[in-house]
Amino acid sequence: MIYQCELYMKISIIIPTRERAMYLRQCLKTIVEIENPDIEIIISNNASEGETEKVVEEFSDKRIKYFRTPKRVSMRENFEFSVKKSTGDYVIMIGDDDGMLPQQFNYLVDILNDFRPDCISWSFPTYTWPNSNEIRTQKKTSIRKRMLFGEVKVNDSDILRQQLLDCTLETFDAVPKIYHGCSSRDYIDRISSNSGVVFNGSVPDIYFSYRAIIEGGRFVHVNHPFSISGNSPASTGNSMSMSSTDTRENNPAIMFNNENKQDNIQNVIESKLSIPLVLFSTLETVLSLYTNQDNAPEYQNWYNYIIHGNKMGNQDVRKKTLSILNEHAQKTGSIKAFESAKVSPRRRKGFFEKINRELSNFHSLSLATTYDNVDNVWSAARSLDSIIGSEYSEVLLGKSNTRQAWKHVKTKNMRNTN
Repeated sequence: MIYQCELYMKISIIIPTRERAMYLRQCLKTIVEIENPDIEIIISNNASEGETEKVVEEFSDKRIKYFRTPKRVSMRENFEFSVKKSTGDYVIMIGDDDGMLPQQFNYLVDILNDFRPDCISWSFPTYTWPNSNEIRTQKKTSIRKRMLFGEVKVNDSDILRQQLLDCTLETFDAVPKIYHGCSSRDYIDRISSNSGVVFNGSVPDIYFSYRAIIEGGRFVHVNHPFSISGNSPASTGNSMSMSSTDTRENNPAIMFNNENKQDNIQNVIESKLSIPLVLFSTLETVLSLYTNQDNAPEYQNWYNYIIHGNKMGNQDVRKKTLSILNEHAQKTGSIKAFESAKVSPRRRKGFFEKINRELSNFHSLSLATTYDNVDNVWSAARSLDSIIGSEYSEVLLGKSNTRQAWKHVKTKNMRNTN
């Protein structure tokens, strides 16, 4: 395997955004620092009323292409709109509070050149944005040893499919992705509907992954970060978690849900009550559109996961969840599986699973996210890039290995800390 940084294809990096100009600015800073002339940076503004367009105008980078939806649309529709505006042979999507790691990008290009996958996924750390009223002296983010300098692994799509149907996927990290992942244009077209719709479910990133798993393809995964996830007060996940406690009309979760309700495309099951329900609803949505007799889910495992694998906020949420599942079980003829799942708790993690988790936490680094006295996703990306450096190049060329590279990173981080 020869790794050299030559871009044989155009890569689109897409940022769907809405009313989050302050985060978008820092996200864009991480991307424009990628030293590659043949990428395009797609900004899809979901009819924001704030300063989104002004932020984009601050950047003179010719690779940036700015688009605005004609009206406020759902998150899914904005994803759809943005992909349609892109022209790259490969497509990456990230959120407006996320970032890319500029120094690591060329290694991603090398892997794409060498493997030409349908989809590639990678590990990535999370940066937590400060609240507006939060005073922080020095924020840190952690990265585990297993998230760095990994070899490129080709996943067996048949195994992934069966694990998804059986509800036995141990992690969502290694599944095919377009969000904090990358997909070829040809594959996007392949898994789109006959009418050309890419995202046929309410939660577009999960829908894409599940649709890809059911379809199958050439999927690769690498335990090395090319992006960094941002967890901000305005993140979709945080906004959704507020919906049960804050009923004000200007609550982001209420606005988000109301916009999604206006979308003609919906999941087959109401799913906003919990993440496990979202995952199951998305799978059933995919199967309702693209199904055969070999793709039946293991309903008892899924019902068990939803009922026992997630702490429900209150009794009302639990009651509504059980009602939704009961109705779906009757429609699908899986009522026996539902009744069994209610009285059969989900298997708890065993001793060795807990030990492995603790060991994973032990082999981790705490990295400062400040850079040049600023603390945001750009500074976090800069800090992480400066620690990782070009170590991955040596690993990919066979001149070093994961253990040696990790040792160098630990030493460099210790010097920076001191």
